[in-house]
Amino acid sequence: MKFTFLLLAFCASVYANEMPEWTAVPKPEKKVEPEKKNTWCESLAEQATDFTAPLLQLQFQDWYNHNVWGTHTTSNTFLVRPVVPLNKTKSFPFQQLIRVSAYVVTTPKIPKHITGLGDTEIFDLFLYEIPEWGRIGVGPMAVLPSSTNQSKIGQGKWQLGPAFAAVLLAARCWQFGVLVQNPYGFLGNSAHQNVITLYVQPLITVHFRYNIYLISNAQMTFQWRPKSMEIPLNIGIGKVATIKGQPINAFLQAEWVVFKQHAEFQPHFTVKAGFHFLFPDKPTKLDKAGA
Repeated sequence: MKFTFLLLAFCASVYANEMPEWTAVPKPEKKVEPEKKNTWCESLAEQATDFTAPLLQLQFQDWYNHNVWGTHTTSNTFLVRPVVPLNKTKSFPFQQLIRVSAYVVTTPKIPKHITGLGDTEIFDLFLYEIPEWGRIGVGPMAVLPSSTNQSKIGQGKWQLGPAFAAVLLAARCWQFGVLVQNPYGFLGNSAHQNVITLYVQPLITVHFRYNIYLISNAQMTFQWRPKSMEIPLNIGIGKVATIKGQPINAFLQAEWVVFKQHAEFQPHFTVKAGFHFLFPDKPTKLDKAGA
């Protein structure tokens, strides 16, 4: 009996050792693709000069036209421009940038100065970041006939059209870009022609230490109806600084019209000054070099 018990115990131990182990088959792990990270990183000073940067701003500019073609007098334009970024949503997967430009215009003294509101310009760019080199924006733009004196200041037409912007940000300390707007007039004062205009604004900026930069961003105007053309060049210097905790972008520019065709009473030489209040989402270093 004892021998039989030992034999059964031996057989049971052998069987237990030879039994296959039942283990749960591990589920294959999902491959998580790494998020694309920008190979460029804008400082606050670089965002302040980039017209595609999703940065909340309130801009004030004054354009003093010292010499107006066809006259011996001056004119002036005061600009108020809020720039409002909108984040992506589940229903709309694009970041937006809305810019509204309102003008107070003082005309040349022909025979007297006239001051009033000009037309209002709006664009809404849908932004797309390209990690390898920069950012582009595409969307609609409009011109609203808000002028208080359509015969002297405004164009008197509702206008709609496309807008496109692209900025190269990968070049160290440099920014290259272009903003194109093409409004078509279609409705409004019957005494005015339906204007068709192409605005092209190249951008070249070089940034230095201490948040100082040089900029050239003159806007060229090609009006197909009625036909006229204006090509200016400008150069300016600016600085981004913090005053009592508020980031401000201040600049001064000189602009010359180097070519014009059928463009009456247009500025020949203009001095532009601007103060832009910047409202970043989070504290941002002004200068990547730490200066």
